[in-house]
Amino acid sequence: MARHCTLTCKRCDDIEEAEEYENCFDITPDCSSHADLCGNAKYKQFMTDSCAKTCKLCKPVCKDRHKNCLRFAEDGFCNDEMYTNDERQHLCGNTCGFC
Repeated sequence: MARHCTLTCKRCDDIEEAEEYENCFDITPDCSSHADLCGNAKYKQFMTDSCAKTCKLCKPVCKDRHKNCLRFAEDGFCNDEMYTNDERQHLCGNTCGFC
């Protein structure tokens, strides 16, 4: 499994691990006291709009996280359906045209 799902299994070398998020913040000051509502379908839209950081709903910055993305693209990585769009975007988002 780790051989076929290297990104998911955290087995990729030379990847930036620190996530950066676009516009990730809570609008409402008491989000942490209402974190139990993050998974509640009734409050999903409100929590997404108001408490994105607390609910961990922030979108990562789209960029290349691996130093060899250009080579990967030349080898067909960006169109290889063995990887999900999320995996390709996470690893080589800019090179593969997801940004």
